[in-house]
Amino acid sequence: MNRELICGVSSAARTCREFQSEVGPADIGVVDVTGDVTLAECKRASNRQIRREVVALMVDYAARLWGMDAEDFDARWRARTSEVLFDQGDDGF
Repeated sequence: MNRELICGVSSAARTCREFQSEVGPADIGVVDVTGDVTLAECKRASNRQIRREVVALMVDYAARLWGMDAEDFDARWRARTSEVLFDQGDDGF
């Protein structure tokens, strides 16, 4: 996945497909070493949900992730990717 195509995301960021929240998976979750989280939802232009429902869905995902601490976030990340989010030597969490 080419995370540099998402504005504001660095090449050091980690990317996860279908990052799980309580309301379902966000298509793409990206976390930078600074702890910044970016979510992306991919829909076809012909999808009639593209405007109102998708925006509401992204707000719901963000609201569910807002209160998560780093350990919970990392646990969900590992459940999806089987990878450590960041090594001990990274400046992130």
